[in-house]
Amino acid sequence: MKNHIDMNKIELSFDETHHTYNGKPLYNRKFRKVMNFHPPGIAAVEDETGAYHIDLNGNPIYPQKYLKTYGFYEGIATVVDKKGYFHINLKGEPVHNNRFDWAGNFQEGRCVVRNFDGSYYHIKRDGTPAYKARYKYVGDFKYGIAVVYNDDGLATHIDKYGNLIHGRYFLELGVYHKGYAVAKDHSGYFHIDKKGKQLYSERFAWIENFYNDCAFAKLFDGRLAIIDTKGKIVREIASWDSVMVIEHNRRELMNKLVGYWQTQIIYSIAKIGILDYIESGADTKEKLLKITSLPESSLDLILDYLLINKMVVNKDNRYTITAIGKLLTENLRNSLKYAAIMWGEEHYVTMGYLINSLKEGIPQFSKLYGKNFFEYLEDFPSKNLIYQKAMEVYSMDYDALINHFDIPKDVETLMDVGGGHGRLSIKLLSKYPHLEKVIIFDLPEVISVVKDRFEKHEKLEFISGNFFQNIPIKADAVVMARVLHDWDDQRCIRILNNIKNSLSDNGLLYIVESIVPEKLNGDCGISLNFNLLVMVGGKERKLVEFAELFDATGFKIERIFERPNCSPSLIVLRKEKK
Repeated sequence: MKNHIDMNKIELSFDETHHTYNGKPLYNRKFRKVMNFHPPGIAAVEDETGAYHIDLNGNPIYPQKYLKTYGFYEGIATVVDKKGYFHINLKGEPVHNNRFDWAGNFQEGRCVVRNFDGSYYHIKRDGTPAYKARYKYVGDFKYGIAVVYNDDGLATHIDKYGNLIHGRYFLELGVYHKGYAVAKDHSGYFHIDKKGKQLYSERFAWIENFYNDCAFAKLFDGRLAIIDTKGKIVREIASWDSVMVIEHNRRELMNKLVGYWQTQIIYSIAKIGILDYIESGADTKEKLLKITSLPESSLDLILDYLLINKMVVNKDNRYTITAIGKLLTENLRNSLKYAAIMWGEEHYVTMGYLINSLKEGIPQFSKLYGKNFFEYLEDFPSKNLIYQKAMEVYSMDYDALINHFDIPKDVETLMDVGGGHGRLSIKLLSKYPHLEKVIIFDLPEVISVVKDRFEKHEKLEFISGNFFQNIPIKADAVVMARVLHDWDDQRCIRILNNIKNSLSDNGLLYIVESIVPEKLNGDCGISLNFNLLVMVGGKERKLVEFAELFDATGFKIERIFERPNCSPSLIVLRKEKK
């Protein structure tokens, strides 16, 4: 045995058939494939007889042969036979009797495995599970903490016994390094501490772990920089005037200039119903030409677009819809088909007059269509149905708030003002079964459109009216979701006063709205405000702006559950006593 060998100086040959030491072969033979040496001087190799491990002299350390072998970590190696993945010791003997669909390497006394049902978890050295939970994916432990991804594809941290470290979930997550981990939400990348709390509010296009309190980061504007633990730039690597950053921003702006292309392409695809036709069996070009009566050149354009955007796949000249494509089909629960149609019609046309709204400070929809947006919907039930279906999908954002309503047991009657599609009402009825009645209050034309879409529910009642006039119902509590942002302050005050009059003494008002942060942080309601201005004259508001409306109408803020990234938040108000 070559005990004097410094393993750090051993390298793989270029063709990976043997190892070298100081530029010379370490031993006198070649293999089909070799891997790196690991303590105590063992390497995984493969030849015509199978896979096994060798010592520094190139000799097998045991007589067994396997389909595949990997390096030794903590005295244990992962190997594969016909039954699956398992682990052996330095004698080539199994350290447990279990087999897995896949297995990693032992780190800190734990090993990642994938069961034959596709689930991931960690095992101990004896092959038994380290905890009961199963995940979509788990990573190696580092400093006693590992990243796991749940069934929803969200990531969090656990300890060696499967306990949650902080219980917070992210789109992406890294291992802890010197007390901090890289995380990602819908706005970008940032760092968190071991409580799962963000170190700063800024977001980045990409970041590395901290190295002595500094981290390398890429900003969304293309700049490269070094940031500190407060998210502040301490040194720019590629600044505004660098060729790379200038080109990045030029391309970004070019894409934004033609963003309307995408709106109208997706609208046209949804309106024509190409994806619905494919899903219903018209899965060839010939069938689609017949059912749509489109010119062949137009259908080719659409199919090419669907293919490059991964909305369909084409195998043997037959088209199959992907998960992305299903988002624009009729029957998917969270389909965006009607949102695509809504944004591509009156909203699209009216946005063409945005410059007039900016100059005059008033909406343009009524100038184009002769009445305000909601009055327009009253006259066109088919348009109203499209709008309600589109809003129903966006209301899925409210699901994260349901548990935070905490509706008291003494609340018997809840009224959903401007409840439209009624999805929120149904969710609240399910979560809070002590409610005796939930009333959906909306315009007569809205009620007539949505009422027939619900199965009969003994606790659900539909009442039509106008919240600008009088709300002739008494309720213990009222919920109003994404209504105030459609109106200017004066109209909001009128709505809130009418709600106050409909509430019982000491009644509760639950407001669901996005809360714009005091400090600008990304596009939190900014772009949406342009649309609200030109369509209805409303706006997204900061908390201080909401507070002014509530003070003016006799409501007191009891508590706030604020969500990040401008997601809909919950403001709970109490009707002040006279």
